[in-house]
Amino acid sequence: MKTPARIVFAILSVLLLMTWGASAQTSAPAKDKPAAEKKPAAAAKKPAKFTGSAIQVKMVECDEVKLPADFQMALYENMIDQITKTGKFPHVYREGEDASKESNLVVLKTDVRGFKKGNEMARNVTTVGGWGSIKIRAQFLDKDGQALLDRDVDGKVRFFGDNLRATYNLSKNVAGLVRTSF
Repeated sequence: MKTPARIVFAILSVLLLMTWGASAQTSAPAKDKPAAEKKPAAAAKKPAKFTGSAIQVKMVECDEVKLPADFQMALYENMIDQITKTGKFPHVYREGEDASKESNLVVLKTDVRGFKKGNEMARNVTTVGGWGSIKIRAQFLDKDGQALLDRDVDGKVRFFGDNLRATYNLSKNVAGLVRTSF
């Protein structure tokens, strides 16, 4: 019985060495490129950074998709809370507050693009059903209304938690966008 085990071990060892050799050969030509050629590719991967002294979060718009009022308010409040936690803006204004004195104001407009409420009971009983999700379009504008950043962001609740958890997860994704872009 020891002989077949040794043969299998030898075959696996040879295959592993061949795989390592192939990966070493494919990475070798990359080292031959001059450093000047590598820098533009690395610079292109970095997202542009924007600046702002304050941000004003507008109320979530639900023109195309019908979003229940509790989801709309939870989404709005969670976004304000999560953006404040980033620390990227000294002042976070709500819609209706006077932010005209801010010289470098960023305005966040959101529009709901998709909504699936999900089924909380189905999520708690099974791990494959009852998922909920919200998808929005987040537009970061300057004081004059020019677009700085325009992205689709989504939030999901997959396993445990109430349906409003999707609004919290979406707000965390918006805050992550703020962290990387501002």
